[in-house]
Amino acid sequence: MVLLIINSIEGFIIQSYCNRYCYKQKKLSSGFSVSKYYKAVKEEAFQELTENAKNLDANAVVGIKVEIELTAHN
Repeated sequence: MVLLIINSIEGFIIQSYCNRYCYKQKKLSSGFSVSKYYKAVKEEAFQELTENAKNLDANAVVGIKVEIELTAHN
């Protein structure tokens, strides 16, 4: 599976686009390292994104944008 942050793949034509995808991780333990948390959440989200893309018979995911918002509402 090809995962890209850009919106195209040189030499290929994108035949169809699917809906946007949002992954939400709710809880954050105290005593965390922001970089470790970011990496873990990103890895979980990309894994789930890959599984969903495979279920749609996709061979690539383009235009990935990662945003992590930390709030005090944990």
